[in-house]
Amino acid sequence: MMKEINANGYNIQLSVDVESEIIVNVSVESDRSDNHQFSKQHQNTEKILGEYQRREYIADGGYISTETIDYIEEEKVEAYINDSRAIETIPDLEKLLERGKAITSEYFVYSKEDDEYICPNQRRLKQKDAGVYESEDCSNCIIKHLCAKKKKLRTISRTEFTERKELMREKIKQNPEKMNQRKAVERVFGNIKWNLGFRRFSRKGFQGASIEIMMIVLALNLKKMLWLGSFTKMLVGRVLLLVNNLMMALNRKNKLSFRLVG
Repeated sequence: MMKEINANGYNIQLSVDVESEIIVNVSVESDRSDNHQFSKQHQNTEKILGEYQRREYIADGGYISTETIDYIEEEKVEAYINDSRAIETIPDLEKLLERGKAITSEYFVYSKEDDEYICPNQRRLKQKDAGVYESEDCSNCIIKHLCAKKKKLRTISRTEFTERKELMREKIKQNPEKMNQRKAVERVFGNIKWNLGFRRFSRKGFQGASIEIMMIVLALNLKKMLWLGSFTKMLVGRVLLLVNNLMMALNRKNKLSFRLVG
């Protein structure tokens, strides 16, 4: 399971084992966007775990992009990436009006059977040119100021990427339990953010940020392994003591405001 935390301008990428909730891979990236991260994080995780075993990867919609889908297909990665912006039922018109924001193409439902889009106000958009769908009539529409605006008719472009995202959504629909497994990584993130109080880096620079998050991940993994019975209590206790002593030294030097073990 892949997920990110944004802190101090850095993008922290984590790969978490769904069953054990052990953090398998962590990296600090300067690119705040996730849609270029999947291939790198997948390769890093495979190097750590070994490529002899086939695995499934679950990621949030922020990772979906043409680059990611190309990589998944070329490398034959079994991946489930949720496009959270997409909808399959026509949204509530009153809520859209109350929201008062621009109505993007994600709010239009595509009918594969009829090859048309349906807008939130139940009006149809038929294919006019290759990949371009246009409304037949936007006159007197109560949401036109949020949708077509100055244009007479609303248009939507349907690209190859759109169709590939729909195939991914169909794959997820056939395996709904995959999205439920996201709770595992959410618990890990909740622990880091709320229990440990980590929201900002205290150390300066890329190297300092990398050291800081590595120490957090090390402590969390050792605690998890202790609970899972992977190490003896004596061994883990000694390692945790060493980690805590190191972090106390860092606290005195850099005034870190979070704790690792407790």
